[in-house]
Amino acid sequence: MSGSIIDWFKSAFSSGLADGCERGILVLVSVILVAGPLMFGATGNWGFLTLLGLTLAVIVLWLIRLWADVSGRLLWPPVCTVAVLFVSYVIARYQTSDLEYVARGELLRVLVYGFVFLAIVNNLNRQESVTTVCLVMVFVGMVAALYAVFQGLTHAPHIWNVPRFPGYEHRESGPYMNPNHLAGYLEMVLPLGLAYILVGRLGHTVNVFLGYACLAMLAGIGVTFSRGGWIACGMSLLLFFALLLRKRQFRIPALILLALVAFGTYEFTQRTTRSQERFNEMVAQGKLANIRFDLWRPAFEMWKDHPWWGVGPGHFDYAFPPYRPTSVQTRPLRAHNDYVNTLADLGLAGFSLVMLAVVLVFAGVWRGGKFTQRGESVLGGQKSNRFALSLGAMTGLVAILLHSAVEFNMHVPANALAALTLMALLTINLRFATERYWVNPRWFGRVVATVIGLAGVIYLGQEGIRRARESYWLDKAAHASEFSEEQLGFLKRAAEAEPANADTPYQIGEILRARSFRAEPGYRAEARAALAWLRRARDINPTDAYIYLRIGMCLDWLNRSPEAAAYFQRALSLDPNSYYTDYFVGWHYLETRDYAAARDWFDRSLRILWTRWVADYYDLATRRLNEQSLKR
Repeated sequence: MSGSIIDWFKSAFSSGLADGCERGILVLVSVILVAGPLMFGATGNWGFLTLLGLTLAVIVLWLIRLWADVSGRLLWPPVCTVAVLFVSYVIARYQTSDLEYVARGELLRVLVYGFVFLAIVNNLNRQESVTTVCLVMVFVGMVAALYAVFQGLTHAPHIWNVPRFPGYEHRESGPYMNPNHLAGYLEMVLPLGLAYILVGRLGHTVNVFLGYACLAMLAGIGVTFSRGGWIACGMSLLLFFALLLRKRQFRIPALILLALVAFGTYEFTQRTTRSQERFNEMVAQGKLANIRFDLWRPAFEMWKDHPWWGVGPGHFDYAFPPYRPTSVQTRPLRAHNDYVNTLADLGLAGFSLVMLAVVLVFAGVWRGGKFTQRGESVLGGQKSNRFALSLGAMTGLVAILLHSAVEFNMHVPANALAALTLMALLTINLRFATERYWVNPRWFGRVVATVIGLAGVIYLGQEGIRRARESYWLDKAAHASEFSEEQLGFLKRAAEAEPANADTPYQIGEILRARSFRAEPGYRAEARAALAWLRRARDINPTDAYIYLRIGMCLDWLNRSPEAAAYFQRALSLDPNSYYTDYFVGWHYLETRDYAAARDWFDRSLRILWTRWVADYYDLATRRLNEQSLKR
């Protein structure tokens, strides 16, 4: 009798612990989905580190639940295996990357995405949890959209007291830094809200809230003036309404809502001058397409040179200069197309795994569709929250996949996690189709999962602390007086915290070089110190042309011009179509009094991109050349 009571208490404790961990995971995932979009899309260091810390807590609770849950079953459809294979591939590719720090940053993001995706599939597969996650995403979309509308009404120059990027003065981005990324998030979430209104079973009060949220998100997408977002959202909504109009019971409300959306869109485009200008640019001038094409071609060239494995995780921006067309004279950061960017970074192997995961998710929607409603097809039948999830998540995913053809939404952590959440929720619906994807890991599987989970916790925890220390000192340096000893001290602390980041020693070397160029007492010592830091940066990243330019400038300044020439030539080989590189080569010849060569290089720089300061140097070289001719 006492033994059975003890067993009962053990079972009750384990069940309660497992349920508590499940609720904790739901709360943590909800916080991730709220924090990401509201913290600039988690594109900054602190925003991403916040998501990383929350992910660590999710992994710990999942491991506890794995051992506490009596049944111990895992939901493991094929897409989960593909997710593990993709993460494993990125880990392997990181080991062979040219720029370890850059690849490690991309690996951290992939690990966070992978753990969150698998945690949602295996811990939040109850209908109540799924609905909660969907409503959280809709709520965040509403808040972000209302903030964007507020920016438009008040002409706010800041985002949470941070200055907005120049060039977006007449386009609203809400809590994101880029309006296109806000549009990317809203276009994913809007169909969820609409689906729950039309075919869900949440009650009138919740539906009223959802109605206001959808109205706010439509307005938010409008004020971003993102043409890619508009097109992707429009096409996904056409698919959304087309699926609903096939069934009689949803036809009238769907037609009414479609008419309202169409009327609102028409009125907005007719009454706002900016929207008409954006359409005219897209149709008549094609500026957006030209800019994108100028980035896609180099990305394809990178892929052709590294077809199977790519240039490396997150390497596109660093590998871009040798492929640069003269029409692109800025750092592109990304290819503005997630598909070609993935091909360039991870090659055909990585790209195939990503696309296979997407195909498996949509195949799962098709396979499990008839089970999302009471025995009827996914495209019609009675009202059902499962049906609302399938319809809303599927069309939202279609929207972001379309938008990703002209934008890098999947390289924005908040948007990537939102898309992966939609994929995870669609995957969860497979549990209604068959029992075959439920797996009992037994004790051996639990041990393996625990080892992997603990390894992830240790690695992510160590890297999170390391990145936090570096970010702290870099932030201190950014707010210190320019070129001051205090700023140098902060940067040196950042270099100690993260020795593999080439940007930090480059900044230190550039500050010392700029101070040396003032020609104040001790300037030669500062130039030599600058050389040491710049060479350290070169050793970390030997592909950065700017590092070689700065080393060459220091050598010229120290009257070592013959030695400097090799560095300027190396910079030219690394970035041959840059007006900036050509300008500094001209500067080098100006320092060596070869005014004819200097003028030629300044002229070449101006033909690529005309700038006032290069034109002034061209005039200076011309005057010096004329003076030299008169003396002869």
